[in-house]
Amino acid sequence: MENLAEDSPALRGAAATALGEIPETARSVVPLILALTRWPPHERHLAAASLVRKGTVAAQVLVMHLATNPLSWQMRYTFLELLGKIGPPASPVARSVVQQHLHHRERWVRVAAAWALGRMREAKAVPSLIAALGDQDPDVSQAAASALVAIGPAAIEGLTAALRNPGEATKIRRQAALLPGLIKTGERETILTLIQSTADPDPVVQKGAVDSLIRIGAAAAPLLMEKIWDPNPLLRQKILFLLGEIRPEGDEAVPLISSFLSDDHERVRREAAVALGKFAQRARSAVDALVSSLDDKEQVLREVIEALVRI
Repeated sequence: MENLAEDSPALRGAAATALGEIPETARSVVPLILALTRWPPHERHLAAASLVRKGTVAAQVLVMHLATNPLSWQMRYTFLELLGKIGPPASPVARSVVQQHLHHRERWVRVAAAWALGRMREAKAVPSLIAALGDQDPDVSQAAASALVAIGPAAIEGLTAALRNPGEATKIRRQAALLPGLIKTGERETILTLIQSTADPDPVVQKGAVDSLIRIGAAAAPLLMEKIWDPNPLLRQKILFLLGEIRPEGDEAVPLISSFLSDDHERVRREAAVALGKFAQRARSAVDALVSSLDDKEQVLREVIEALVRI
């Protein structure tokens, strides 16, 4: 351990590497943490790598320093980054302290805290990370979003609740609409909430919900077809668009979409024609219905002709 204080960078590096191989005890961790605060920046990675290899024991000491010592924001960032690199083994001892850093005044500390929670796959941190989606700093908000995606299915229930709540902050609802698609959930309640959100008053929420459902793909198709008869014409229009994008297998979608060529709303009829065109030759059974629509208004007629050409 005394070699960590040597003037020679090579000797300090060898000492740090050797300490990383010593069995996991706090006694071998503390000098490595001190090295992080005293060594030149270009050498600190050696001590950091050894700390990561120490796993849970290193996490315990790092948490103690974060909780009790007056550290610079740069050092807090480094410690949080190391906890993230240790990953899930660090979570039981580190989660609470790392979550507290989501409220730190320095934005890069908040970014590191969100990143670390994602690397830990810490499901208990989901509510705090969802709140961090509303952070005024875009880097923090994005780090929280990435963490929720990393946590995966365990984040879905909280995201669905946030999206469903009209009183939730706009910035949070916008992210809550987009993230389920990145996680690619097949949860029924989430898909239903996303479908309803395609007609949300906020156009950014609408777009996020549409993008999510496209990413979810075929798993969303049965519920889209179930909800296509909604009385809201905007929702019917969005569902037709999504069915055209997803193009589910089977024989059910094409005749269902064809029935909306006679909808009372022009935009719905137009979207039905566009969707059938995307099915191409799979929509041959819809040719008669499309031909019957050749006397529709110009905006619809254009898409009907395009669909017939594609088919």
